[in-house]
Amino acid sequence: MTHEKRDPWQRLGGTTFYFVNDGIETALHHARDAAADRDVRIAGGGATILEYVNAGLIDEFSIALSPMLFGSGIRLFEGLNAGS
Repeated sequence: MTHEKRDPWQRLGGTTFYFVNDGIETALHHARDAAADRDVRIAGGGATILEYVNAGLIDEFSIALSPMLFGSGIRLFEGLNAGS
């Protein structure tokens, strides 16, 4: 997902990244279409993950923690809608 319109980015080995700028539901729809019957994984910062969790679009998630502080950013569970 991005805030600006971008062309697809082709990488060596056949991977192509597509950029979606019209919402999380559209991005998830495209990812599910591309994945067919496989799992879809969403990676991103706290704001992106919170959008998906609060929209009720996450079945399960894993968190990898690093014992390092980077200064600033979005706290993952701050702003969580517990009713989702």
